[in-house]
Amino acid sequence: MEYRKIDKLSYNLHLIKTENFKTIFFKFVFRDNIKKEDITIRNFLTEILASSSKKYPTTRFLSIRQEELYNLTMNFSNRRIGSQILSELCFSIIDPKYTDEQSLEESIAFMNDIIFNPNIENNLFNEKMFNITYDYLKERIEELKNYPDYYAESSIKQIMCKDNAFSFNLTGYMNDLEKITRENLTEYYYNFINKNILDIFVVGNIDFYEIEKLIDKYIVLKVLKKPKKQIQNYYESNRKRAKMVQEESNFSQSKLLIGCQIKNPTEKERKYTAVLYNMILGNSPESKLFKNIREKKSLAYDVSSSYYKNDNIILIKTGINKNSYEDALKGIKKEIKDITLGKFSMSHLDNCKTLIKSLLNEFTDYQGSIAEYYFSLEYLDQDTINIKEKMIDSITKDDIINVSKKVVIDTIYFLKEK
Repeated sequence: MEYRKIDKLSYNLHLIKTENFKTIFFKFVFRDNIKKEDITIRNFLTEILASSSKKYPTTRFLSIRQEELYNLTMNFSNRRIGSQILSELCFSIIDPKYTDEQSLEESIAFMNDIIFNPNIENNLFNEKMFNITYDYLKERIEELKNYPDYYAESSIKQIMCKDNAFSFNLTGYMNDLEKITRENLTEYYYNFINKNILDIFVVGNIDFYEIEKLIDKYIVLKVLKKPKKQIQNYYESNRKRAKMVQEESNFSQSKLLIGCQIKNPTEKERKYTAVLYNMILGNSPESKLFKNIREKKSLAYDVSSSYYKNDNIILIKTGINKNSYEDALKGIKKEIKDITLGKFSMSHLDNCKTLIKSLLNEFTDYQGSIAEYYFSLEYLDQDTINIKEKMIDSITKDDIINVSKKVVIDTIYFLKEK
């Protein structure tokens, strides 16, 4: 695999050559500091960009052109990493070696039309497409409230750290949706294009010179942009005891969620030791929570833990019967305590190391994960695979015990079925 980064002043072009695929993958990453009030309009923008353009003003015309380009596929989404929001506009085309030579340039021209030549007339987004997008987002925001997992996770994040980026709902907010107009959406689009940091990743069996030449021809940006380096969003709370909240619901299953913070981890602990700790705790089928809380004691229908290393947060999620609340909470606390006492086997730790290293090496199986790997190296202070494997191997049982002593239960949220 060969990698080259080219600074175009208005954006960075990342070219990754690999012969493992018969497709070429393009990923446009627009990123900015996250603001709660911008999440909904940003979702609106990516949805409307994906549905039409000035040259292809309806979804039907767009689909026809995608078929003409040998079934070009595209997927637009938004996600948060630490203190920043990323809009990822992804396209995949069949390698022109298997179609025709013109399809590469025509596909890049199509991407340019979608992103930089939107369906705007008289300085306003097309009214019909605006209304279709509005109705779709409204339905999606309202529908998600009916899912207990989504509702419970959104609730504990608000209770745990309101106004912190970790608590923001990436689906969007109804009150913000109602404020969106064609005028402010158009204004937001131009700010998005001109002020967001842009990185373009191209992954495939590519010719560096050819791709750079075509990108230069169609992606014409003249605004100089300064990189946003600070992505981490470390959460800190000074609570002396865990905050406990119970809420009654109409759902048919109860949810017990526990939010923990990791107090002042070292860089090694944040990047490696805490990952292994989380896997031992609840992020694998062999984890203590899964084996003991779910299988042995049958206190939960499902149980898992997730580690957010750019926030210093571990979130434990369980689905339980309401009558199991006290036992489940007591059992989870015991599993957390047992790790600090060293009550886990070396074979368990070694199995987790093996699993992590196996997952690390799977990144070459997918073009999207290859692009994500190089993004992480550039902007998330991540190490190469070789360094990661050595660091994982170096972690001892005492390292796990030491980081476990920094894990503090911050918030306990119980969504109780009627």
